[in-house]
Amino acid sequence: MAINAPEGTRDLLPDEALFWNQFKQTAAEVFGAYGYLPIETPIMEQTELFVRGIGEATDVVSKEMFTAISGENLRRWVEEGKAPKAKSRLSLRPEGTAGVVRAVVQHDLVPQGAAPAKLMYASPMFRAERPQKGRQRQFNQVGVECLGAEEPTIDAEAIIMLMRFYEKVGIPRDSMRLLLNSMGCEQCRPAYRELVRAYMDEHADELCDTCMTRAEVNPLRAFDCKNPQCAAIMADAPKITDHLCDECREHYDAVK
Repeated sequence: MAINAPEGTRDLLPDEALFWNQFKQTAAEVFGAYGYLPIETPIMEQTELFVRGIGEATDVVSKEMFTAISGENLRRWVEEGKAPKAKSRLSLRPEGTAGVVRAVVQHDLVPQGAAPAKLMYASPMFRAERPQKGRQRQFNQVGVECLGAEEPTIDAEAIIMLMRFYEKVGIPRDSMRLLLNSMGCEQCRPAYRELVRAYMDEHADELCDTCMTRAEVNPLRAFDCKNPQCAAIMADAPKITDHLCDECREHYDAVK
């Protein structure tokens, strides 16, 4: 029986491998002009890092992570009922931010009063989800992180930098559409989450069961529902930009 690449993965044959190398090189040139330096973190991290960094209630952590333990730890767990210690529970990275933040903290790359750490990566990521068009279990991702700075100019710079990168790889500027939003902060985001939950409760008989399950653990995920009726209902849900705290509103306006 022939052995093929695992489902949800693909080989980058020479033409595609050359394209990916050129893509990474272009990213390094454009981002490097803004002071971003390369960083490489392990493909696997302690599972707890992603639980804390992304959130246990997110689909990424609850459904889409490849988590691994050694053969001996697995044997002890199955035969002796001894669950492995936290440091022995490892997961393939589903995204790049958590590992970069961990590296910055571990190596004290932003000591008190120092300049921010501007870092970029171009690496494979892994999601344990159903393979389909546009979704793979292993995929490549380019990203940047600026840690140790909160000025709105940093956000504006990142937007400009990304648009210039798109142009550099051949996407005309007049074919781009820029949409700006805000994530809020630890002060206004929880209150906004409750507003969305209350709105979903009012429309419980119109939303799918998955959305109503999300309403209990992470109501903001309902905005991603592919059910057309749910999408129509959530289109009229409260908008976070109407419920920002004063500091976030000022930051958002400054970025714009």
